Amino acid sequence: MVKETTIDMKVISVLLLLPVAIFIGFASSMRGTEMVSALIVLSSIVFISMGLIKSKETGLVIVLYLAFITRLVLAILNSFYIHLPDSGTDAVAFEDLGWKVAQAWENGAVPPDTPGAYLYSKFVGLIYFLTGRSPFVAQFFNVIFGFFTVYFVYKLVVEIGGSKKAALTGSLVAALFPTLNLYSAVILRENVITLLSLISVYYFIKWVKGGLLYHIVLSVILLTAASSVHGAMIFVGGVYLFFFSFYKPATKQWKLINKEVVIAIVLTLVVMVFFRSRLLNKLPADISLIFSPEYLKSRLIPLAVGRTAYLQGFYPASIIDIVIHTPIRIIYFLLMPFLWKVSGVFDIIGFVDAAFYAVLIFFCLKSIRKAGCENKILFIALFAIMLIEILTFAWGTSNYGTAIRHRQKIVCLLIALASVGRYGMQIRINKKDKFHVNEKSGE
Repeated sequence: MVKETTIDMKVISVLLLLPVAIFIGFASSMRGTEMVSALIVLSSIVFISMGLIKSKETGLVIVLYLAFITRLVLAILNSFYIHLPDSGTDAVAFEDLGWKVAQAWENGAVPPDTPGAYLYSKFVGLIYFLTGRSPFVAQFFNVIFGFFTVYFVYKLVVEIGGSKKAALTGSLVAALFPTLNLYSAVILRENVITLLSLISVYYFIKWVKGGLLYHIVLSVILLTAASSVHGAMIFVGGVYLFFFSFYKPATKQWKLINKEVVIAIVLTLVVMVFFRSRLLNKLPADISLIFSPEYLKSRLIPLAVGRTAYLQGFYPASIIDIVIHTPIRIIYFLLMPFLWKVSGVFDIIGFVDAAFYAVLIFFCLKSIRKAGCENKILFIALFAIMLIEILTFAWGTSNYGTAIRHRQKIVCLLIALASVGRYGMQIRINKKDKFHVNEKSGE
């Protein structure tokens, strides 16, 4: 057994060092800024390879290696050979603004304003300020973010009690999922939001499970960072506040009146006073307007444009309409384009993406039945977070091109739950209740 493991790790070591050798050859023809790019990528590959080689989880090492290489290859293709989908208008705008920010810093001038989504351009500007203008380096940081996203999918499945097989399957799906790969190879904010919100949820689940204060603090900090890049993510904080106010991890009980309610109110007020302009830039000054049919209609009409628009003219006129329209908008958000809407290459890509979501949703629902009593609260928390995100984006989207980008922000949670739905928890009892199956050890 030891000999077999040693052989496995030798093979993995060789595989991990192959991209280093390939990239050395690729970098040898580079000059100037390109050479800096090559050195950054090469050193990252070396450090990642060293870290993976030391890991004792052979299956996870292979999955992470696969995730890193597929994303790196796509980034190279997008930078030097072909233009990937979604690498056009928005990506060009983020990159160009990032370069203007870097130039302003270099010249000691005031950088351009970067409101809301364009805060990501400030991050791109920081990269350019340090390394020079190289879009490939900015893309490579997204490759790294995508790599860690796969790792935290694995960690989240383990944290909610999923079996080892479920965790490896979840990480493998995340490693190969088309949009997670795509947004790891273009200069867009999606990967930053996905990673920050995923790690935030991971630490929130750890708090629900163990009650350590620093876990909830880390969770809130990471969610605040994600919300700074995309204001809609702030709604997840409502779930955090609710659990923090009324759930007691130490006793696994709910309590209506306690000091945490006061703390939650104070923290909410602090956030509203000091961070409102950054976190809530897309929300109305009067937050109650999000339940107003007139306000929702005014936000949806400008979004329902172009060939990929959906539910045009289907707008609420009353509170009852909002309730009736919500499940319809959720279906369209998650599953568009439908088969009968496919008429071109982009539609085929969108349909395949939607089909993946349909499969994930099916197994996600199966995970409810497989959740053990001790882990049920973790599943409730995760489903609540996911539902809030789906509701937010379903009412903020009327175009399936945009929906593909937005639903990618919840896919990691879907993958985690779906993996448990497919392969179950760490310890299960078979249907005849005759024996225990420990999937963690394979017994």
